[in-house]
Amino acid sequence: MNDERIIRIKSLCKAEVCENGQSYARLTARIAKENNGISEGEISLWFQTDEQNGKYLTDDRSDAFVVSLMYTAVSTGYEIHSDVPVSSRLMYQLNEYLLPSLAEMLEKKAICVHAPEAKEKVSCENAVGTGYSGGVDGFYTIYAHTGDRLKNAPYRPALTHLTVINAGVFEGENHRKAFEKSLSLARSLAKELGLKAIGIDTNLHLVLDEHYLSVYSIRLCSAALALQKLYGTYLLSSGHSQDSFKMDRINISFGDLLTCQMLSTESLRFIGYGGGIRRVDKIRALVNYPVCYSRLHSCFVTAPDEKNCGHCKKCRMDILNLWALGALDKFSGVYDLEQAEKERAADIAFLLANIDEPMYQDTLDLIKEAGLEIPQRSRILAQQFKRSMDILKKKGL
Repeated sequence: MNDERIIRIKSLCKAEVCENGQSYARLTARIAKENNGISEGEISLWFQTDEQNGKYLTDDRSDAFVVSLMYTAVSTGYEIHSDVPVSSRLMYQLNEYLLPSLAEMLEKKAICVHAPEAKEKVSCENAVGTGYSGGVDGFYTIYAHTGDRLKNAPYRPALTHLTVINAGVFEGENHRKAFEKSLSLARSLAKELGLKAIGIDTNLHLVLDEHYLSVYSIRLCSAALALQKLYGTYLLSSGHSQDSFKMDRINISFGDLLTCQMLSTESLRFIGYGGGIRRVDKIRALVNYPVCYSRLHSCFVTAPDEKNCGHCKKCRMDILNLWALGALDKFSGVYDLEQAEKERAADIAFLLANIDEPMYQDTLDLIKEAGLEIPQRSRILAQQFKRSMDILKKKGL
């Protein structure tokens, strides 16, 4: 018998669940693994949201779970079989384009999705959603799709929902607490902008053995697909330039130009937004967007409701961009300005030492355009940084 390994989506079930005295609506898929007809056990994957938005959970097709499983399936050589229908367009695009691309990227054999076809469109509210993270890319997406920016862009969709998805970005034992904090911040901003906020929780990151950045965009899309009765358009905020497109096994979001197209269905369109706009230009826009003055949080280190650390790569770059634009004072609620001034020479040295990265070059150009001085101390420190980095590279670190 030929080696036939299958991940099978056996059924979907939508039900109410209670956690810590609160009721949620949960969409659960029963997943079985089979090896040449021999069972290797079952798992359950689920997405859940608040009870009010439970009506939007899409239980007549398994799109969200097929997308959730495809990276693991390609990695381990399991075909995906679903006893629950899959949207026709999605299944075609996966089998013809995205799954072969993932297989090539991972140097694995291509697999296919086998399922009954759901040819009709999902009846949805045509909501326009985007993720809320508090970062520069996310805030720029919100900025561009609300308010006066829509007047001169008739084809630009008007944002209706801010979305927080707990699919791996919140790490550690307190991931649920961080998710709730971020959702609270999203609700506050949504209220100010006249939008709605919605949280989507899932156990994907607890069950599937995958590195988050390797499946980042895939998981966000799968969560939106779970609420296909709500969303007609979903915007993924891009942090990478469009000309840096590649299928990258370390960070899947480099391939969003392809991924967004191939994960769209007859009723839900994914758009990777912002890849054609430089980070310095996004920040230039945000200095005139007061709602982000007390909310901007692109830090790698601190929690969503805490001040930015000021030391990580993104903090350093954003502080220097805001300084060069003469707008750092506006963000005194989210950055320690006294610390930023003390560490400015070292932060500039960090940029000089990484001059090959376009985003850092853009920030240095902005500093020069503003007529600001690059201290000699920064140049000396940059040489020391580079020597240290070269030594680490030679050691393979």
